[in-house]
Amino acid sequence: MTNNEAFATIVNHLWNQKVPSFGFDQSCKYRGENGLKCAIGCLITDAEYKPEMEFKSIKTIIRNYNVPSLNGIDLDMLTDLQNVHDDIIGGECRFSDTTDGLNDRQTRLDFLENINAVASKFNITFDMESLHV
Repeated sequence: MTNNEAFATIVNHLWNQKVPSFGFDQSCKYRGENGLKCAIGCLITDAEYKPEMEFKSIKTIIRNYNVPSLNGIDLDMLTDLQNVHDDIIGGECRFSDTTDGLNDRQTRLDFLENINAVASKFNITFDMESLHV
């Protein structure tokens, strides 16, 4: 998978899912409750995923687990996209009584601003109009 393909997959996944991937303890998870997946979790296939991956950095997962679906993707870009999930979408939900996520207008604006910054930083071409903003 190329960086452009990974970026598009992650952004579309997060945009459509709208809410963060949390566990019962409100911590961000690669695979959360009710089938939710975080930015990186949406790239990891069911066959590759192991519950013990939770709470480990993407770099640790690449180093210690067999995850071919992540091969060739810039790890710094993945880390930045994971931070968008954890800090923008997840952060808004953790500090409120709701889990509005990207259903909240300000969170959507913050998400788009941060996604654009990641795209620019890694020279990613992505049509934000495809999100039907």
